[in-house]
Amino acid sequence: MGACRRHPHSRPEKLKRSPAPRFHAATKQAWQALADAYREFAAAFREAAELLRLGATKPGFPPGSFPPSMPYVPHQAPG
Repeated sequence: MGACRRHPHSRPEKLKRSPAPRFHAATKQAWQALADAYREFAAAFREAAELLRLGATKPGFPPGSFPPSMPYVPHQAPG
């Protein structure tokens, strides 16, 4: 049945449930590159958070992150 022929308040009897993807990408290679970059970013953030917890004054959070109880670290182009 086409969308125009359905009642606007009708609902399907059963909904498909699946977890939302972390991010979308056009190709598997692009998705893998995003996944690798995110994994590296998260590891660097966890390492810096641990150093902060241990008392380091400048633990080196990754660019673009929001460190806990510290100001935002702006992203700077390499070079």
